[in-house]
Amino acid sequence: MEKPTLIDKIGKVISIAGNFILMNLMFLLASLPIVTMGQAWCGLLTAVRYNIRGDKWQDGFKAGFKTRFWRGTITWIIMLAVDLFFMLDMLSQIEHMGFDVPTVMACIVFALMIMITFSLQILNVYVPTNIGQWLRNAVNMVFKVPLELLGSAVLFWAPFVMLWRWTGLFFYAIMIFLTVYFTLAAVAGTLALKNGLIHYLLDARASGTLIADDSKKHQPEVDAEEEE
Repeated sequence: MEKPTLIDKIGKVISIAGNFILMNLMFLLASLPIVTMGQAWCGLLTAVRYNIRGDKWQDGFKAGFKTRFWRGTITWIIMLAVDLFFMLDMLSQIEHMGFDVPTVMACIVFALMIMITFSLQILNVYVPTNIGQWLRNAVNMVFKVPLELLGSAVLFWAPFVMLWRWTGLFFYAIMIFLTVYFTLAAVAGTLALKNGLIHYLLDARASGTLIADDSKKHQPEVDAEEEE
């Protein structure tokens, strides 16, 4: 097997960068109605996984967007309303009271809300269980991988917080958001939560709560070496 040349390596980097830009564009276009942003994020997460495995990311985006469509819609609307409410409360506390006890509590509550709602959205893609198990997994995930989950949620919400509170900074970085930001956030979140997601997927299979139809039609399988 021939050793890859410098030209081959440069071509591979350009190809990956091009795919990331196209995935980001697809996410933004699918998010335009706002109420579909949750499904678009599911599509982007699945597209990233397909791309890492060497499959067509377009097929992954389509599959992820369709996966548990109505549950994804409801989850996103709740996620948006709840997280925005607590975010505005937290920012108001910071602005009027400084960092006193109520403000710290507001920050903690906001962190918990974005972690729980974000875990619901991610598990909706990777572990399509019945509703009861889905909710339990979301709460368990907060305790199992709190730092990874918080980091992934913060990456997702950062542009919205910037747009609301630091509009100038948001527009200063708008080209990053339009080209690759959300794809990079999806990649980082996928890598950070990989072990936790595999754990929940295997548990769901073992307990029989995994929804077989969605798993076969839309869900990316866990690689064999990951299951061992």
